[in-house]
Amino acid sequence: MEFIIKFNSKTSSPNRAEAIKIAERNINEEEENIYEVKFNEVNDDFIKLLGLVSGWSTTQLFLDGEEAKSSEVNSLFSCYKGGGDYGCEKGKKIYSCNRIRFPTESYGFPRDLSSLKRTIKEVEVDDFRAERFKKDFELEEQNFIIKKSDAEYELNKDYLKENIKETIKEKFLFLCPYFKEEIIMQFIDDLPHTFKLKSKEEEKQKEEVDKKEQTIRDLKEYEEQLRKEKEIRLKIYEEELKEMREIKQKIRGDTGEE
Repeated sequence: MEFIIKFNSKTSSPNRAEAIKIAERNINEEEENIYEVKFNEVNDDFIKLLGLVSGWSTTQLFLDGEEAKSSEVNSLFSCYKGGGDYGCEKGKKIYSCNRIRFPTESYGFPRDLSSLKRTIKEVEVDDFRAERFKKDFELEEQNFIIKKSDAEYELNKDYLKENIKETIKEKFLFLCPYFKEEIIMQFIDDLPHTFKLKSKEEEKQKEEVDKKEQTIRDLKEYEEQLRKEKEIRLKIYEEELKEMREIKQKIRGDTGEE
């Protein structure tokens, strides 16, 4: 990929001298204070120069001949230089990259892949979180989630992937050394296709079933306890009866009785 940074050095910016110094090391064309600097790879000079001039009104950035928003690309590399300030932790959790955001106004609705996965887990086990999700969805339906019923929802993975691919292109995430599109797509594939919301009614029914099952278990344990006690009493009785017989036989032997 070819990168060209074009800027006018006729400026009062304090970054001017350093920008010119970097530009002259990598100069492609210069004409009347206009510098056109070409790079064939993302290196330190490219990142540094872009950071110095991206805020200038005269700056233009071209990626393989197509003009790109220099401030957006610079923001990307600022994140990279900061070690993944936008959540990816230097690529260890690239699915948590906050640049991949879902268009939502609701505070409680998932805003990125990481929160989407967490939300799906929460709504399946927490009735309060499930009710919050349902209300948020009614206020603002999302194209990547399809409502099948009051309790069941489906994840539109194809739409989600296409939307993220557009985001990758628009935000130039393919330039980030940490970013791996295949990891993102695999993360989406691993998400459940459908999920169910936990309801208070289901919780009550489960509690009733649990109580009945516990009662049955308690009765079985009590029956087993009674059985064991009966066996012990029977064993004691048999031992006492045996002992009495032995004593009786001994008495008869001592007296000569037959």
